[in-house]
Amino acid sequence: MERFAYAIWTGIIYLEILVYTILTQMGINEGPRSIPIFALMGTLILFVAFLFRKFSEFKTVILASTYSVVITIFIILEIFGVVDSTFVNYGVAITAVLVSIFWCFSSHYETKTDPGWHWFVFSSVFIIAVCAAFNFENEPAQTVFIINTAFVVIILLIYIWNVMKTQAYGNKRFRHIIRVTVVGCVAIVVLVGNVLKRSQYISFESLEKLILAVEIIIGFGLVFDFCSPPAINYVRVNENDMA
Repeated sequence: MERFAYAIWTGIIYLEILVYTILTQMGINEGPRSIPIFALMGTLILFVAFLFRKFSEFKTVILASTYSVVITIFIILEIFGVVDSTFVNYGVAITAVLVSIFWCFSSHYETKTDPGWHWFVFSSVFIIAVCAAFNFENEPAQTVFIINTAFVVIILLIYIWNVMKTQAYGNKRFRHIIRVTVVGCVAIVVLVGNVLKRSQYISFESLEKLILAVEIIIGFGLVFDFCSPPAINYVRVNENDMA
């Protein structure tokens, strides 16, 4: 039942993001374009409240959701012209740094976090901060995005190697590797698209189409992930129980 509930939450959040992307690329006015973002913010807040009673188990998801709420606030302010894109870029960067610091403390809550996962999330949030801080149309920004793309590849390979080395073989490890790989590949594609756009190999419209295509692929991936059977946890039976 919980798996079905999480699928519904994820589906709603995904559709709200997809609708906002489509409305933005269509050039829709501020009012209608802000509706999916307001809905997204409300959904994320409810989602965090839904998971908070299991903070130690879902702290990464809660952290990501809380960070996303802050981002939605920045986007709403930009939509209505209260702030410009530069403010949003620096706001995302500063918030990402604060999130990474909070992650350092929360990841050790009840000492249940795998060290490899801890550093993978920390590195990913740090890369988001750097990309947001240098999200401008100039040569230094292009160089930063190229370096970050290389870092994403390196971090992804190191983390997959760590999972293969430390986690037990089975369906759970396989699904975890697939999820991390898909997220990493999505990040790489978006970063490469930004580099190509800054290098004037593709236009801004092409980058928008690329982002929309990536979001659609993510949707198919989510459907496949939730439709696949969950991992089976085998419990060892004591010999005394068989007497």
